[in-house]
Amino acid sequence: MSGFLGGNKEYEVRYGIPRHMTTQAGELTVYLYPGSEDTLFDIFGGGFVTGCAEYEDGICAYLQKQTGCTVVACSYYLAPSYRFPVQTEQVYETVKQLRGPGRTVLIGHSAGATCAAGVAALAGRRQEFSVDGVVMNYPLLDLSIDPAERPRREGNLLKDNTMRGFAMLYLEKDEDALDPVCSPLLLSDGEIGRFPPSYLLTCSMDNLRSDAIAFARRLREAGREYVLTEADAVHGFLEEGMHGWPKSLSPDKDAALAETEKEARWIARICGKHQ
Repeated sequence: MSGFLGGNKEYEVRYGIPRHMTTQAGELTVYLYPGSEDTLFDIFGGGFVTGCAEYEDGICAYLQKQTGCTVVACSYYLAPSYRFPVQTEQVYETVKQLRGPGRTVLIGHSAGATCAAGVAALAGRRQEFSVDGVVMNYPLLDLSIDPAERPRREGNLLKDNTMRGFAMLYLEKDEDALDPVCSPLLLSDGEIGRFPPSYLLTCSMDNLRSDAIAFARRLREAGREYVLTEADAVHGFLEEGMHGWPKSLSPDKDAALAETEKEARWIARICGKHQ
């Protein structure tokens, strides 16, 4: 299972340095890409049921190169062995323990973006550290919505039954979907009004597209800083396209690299670096 001490041996990690750490739920292996005092935490996706930090090696190495930040590829335990809120709490503990003295930025992909928004919300509530920016790539931000109720997008690859199955494995009880840490679109107006600067990426062929748009609308109404952009692509293209960088074999590699470069520039700006 991804996240346990020792990591996932299925994928080669060429750039990251393994770091073993302890959370309340148990031991984790994360990967460090050393850089400046600013820290960028990358959170993998996979519906909280699949995925691993090792898969993020390419994108983490690229982001470190482009931003100069220290990058941490986060790990967390997978459902159904561990359910909400374990994943969010493990990433929260990772950020709390490993952040540097500079700026702290989170970047998450799909369920990892859900987690990133949840960690930012917890940080706002607990006041143990500050999050200076959040990048959310094709996020799922409201688990209380049945997948069949989402607007249909031509070319969408996320099947309704798959999404329902992931939610059943992730949530201990149905009511958990109404917790704003689980479904950040349900954060209170006050919490949205304090939410960090955000970069939201949607995909034109993704039924989750509406979540990012709705979240951006709430940020705009609250007067918060945000970027909302869309790629003509399917859900998950960025992680797949950056996997194995700089020798990715994915047909999405060019589009993924172009988008990751935009995100790197935004992250560098948040950290006070000019590119």
